[in-house]
Amino acid sequence: MEQYADVELDLDFTNRNVDLIEKDLTWQFAWVPLDDSRLMARRVQPHLNLVASPEYIAQRGRPNKASDLASHECLQFRFVRSGKVFKWPISAIPEAPDTRLPTRLTANENMMLIQAAKRGLGIACVPDFTVREALASGTLVRS
Repeated sequence: MEQYADVELDLDFTNRNVDLIEKDLTWQFAWVPLDDSRLMARRVQPHLNLVASPEYIAQRGRPNKASDLASHECLQFRFVRSGKVFKWPISAIPEAPDTRLPTRLTANENMMLIQAAKRGLGIACVPDFTVREALASGTLVRS
């Protein structure tokens, strides 16, 4: 807005599936594939961060390798449309049908996960742009 003073923004934050054409929206960030062939998509891959509060890390220790997460509380993201839990991009955790991260909280909203992480409830895996300020202020640290 500072750079383009003539641009008017109307932001709507939701975890629902939105019909862009019906709502007359120009663009949307989504975590799911497009079902509507009238739309174009561009893949944007955000950088993901594992974050926790400094207090949580002081109490539980910082995981040094992926397998260390087995002894931590993990805050998980669940996709609204599919109901599936987001798989953290950590290849060192052995993948088996019954192997999963120990989960303390699952939510379909990253801001909820960030608030839980700030309160010391566990480690969250979230896009970097959602925690930039919290990392800069020290309310969250990379884990």
